[in-house]
Amino acid sequence: MDSLIQYGLKNGSLVNIRKVKSGLECGCICPACNHLLVAKKGRNRKHHFAHYEVADCEYGLDTTIRYIAREILENSKKMILPDNVFSCGRDKYNYPQQQVIDIENVTIEKSLLLPIPEITIYSEGKAIKLEIIVTHDIDKRTYYKFRKLRIPTLKLDLNSLKATISSRNPKSVLKKYLLEDSSHTSWLYNKEEEMILAEFEDNVSSKKVVRKKRIDLVENCPVNEKDLTGYSTADFAKQCRKCKYMVDGILWDSDTNNPYILCSGEIGNSSFFSEWEKFKV
Repeated sequence: MDSLIQYGLKNGSLVNIRKVKSGLECGCICPACNHLLVAKKGRNRKHHFAHYEVADCEYGLDTTIRYIAREILENSKKMILPDNVFSCGRDKYNYPQQQVIDIENVTIEKSLLLPIPEITIYSEGKAIKLEIIVTHDIDKRTYYKFRKLRIPTLKLDLNSLKATISSRNPKSVLKKYLLEDSSHTSWLYNKEEEMILAEFEDNVSSKKVVRKKRIDLVENCPVNEKDLTGYSTADFAKQCRKCKYMVDGILWDSDTNNPYILCSGEIGNSSFFSEWEKFKV
């Protein structure tokens, strides 16, 4: 959407359309596709860049926003991080950890796999990826890549503010949500969440799931009464999903490929789960 592009790259730096000459004399290229831009400036229309002699660039706005974000973070040397909100089974937890970090360096680079460049923030010797969403959300493949490689990754979702970004100077919007307000930012992956979930698993037991007559049955249910053979089962769909002791849904063992669930019924209301009650949302 060319009408939304207010910035172009000139000599490697991002410049606002107000600071360049009209037409091709602007000397700018698109941050996303590197094609020539033409500066359209007039009294009746809002100043904007358009691509010269090529089709509209699908990722122009998203890429431009990322270059602006890098500039803001480089100049401010800080960024606000969100709380750690994560799901475990049917419950969602908000583990407070909002903080402002000091930034040592910010890089932005394009890869052969992704059409939009990646921002990497370095703080206290650690790298954090920053995904900014305006018109294109990240796909599942990219999401699972971050989780598989255990790369701390933040997502700043500005899709609902797209109209605001287009009508105002995007720098003011980005400054607010990068430096002051974390309400649009969430963790796609961080190590603390993984450690917390591992602790949850340490405090529960796994229950094997078997399928009989198209019904998933959970073996050794600690809640249901045992039958005459001393064996107890639970219907996953009708009972486990409503049970307060189910910590997570059906999972798959990576070694045996057998299904199982995580259940806290055998330890009941342990001190560990009692502590986490205050973080439920």
